[in-house]
Order: sequence, then structure tokens, then C-alpha cells
Amino acid sequence: MADEAPRPPDTDLKKDSDRGGKDATDGRSLAGLLGLGLQLALTVGAFTAVGWWGDAHWGWSPWGRQGMGFVGIVIGLYFFVKEATR
Repeated sequence: MADEAPRPPDTDLKKDSDRGGKDATDGRSLAGLLGLGLQLALTVGAFTAVGWWGDAHWGWSPWGRQGMGFVGIVIGLYFFVKEATR
């Protein structure tokens, strides 16, 4: 058995770089993007809910909901872009 030559590498198996290279990481990046979208939606929703509460309790109607919703959009997009560009 010591006289056996080493086996040639399997040529049928493709490397990750030959398949596009991101099979395992595609799922992780998709989950990360879904998380960012959820964070954006929850930020806008939370600020809009605070504005709605302010409309009901302090008579801001309709400016509390609209103003706080706009603030939520700005803050949510700031964090979305900050995380997406990493």
C-alpha cells in the first residue's frame, strides 16, 4: 500500500468561487436585510404611535401623528442607510 500513488483531486466538485461563492452567506445577508426593513417599519410605527397618543391627549391633531411619523421616517432611514452601507 505504500506504493500507491496519491489520488488526483476530484474535478467534479466545484469550488464555492465557481458556484457564485455566496450560497451560505446569501441567507444571512437576506435575513440581515429583512431585519433592517423590520427595524425601519417599527421605528416609523413607534414614532407614529407616539404622535397618535399626543393627538389624543394634547390636542395636536393631526400634526402630532404626521410630524412624529415624519421624524420616524427620517430616523429610521438614517439607521437603515448606516447599517446597509457597512
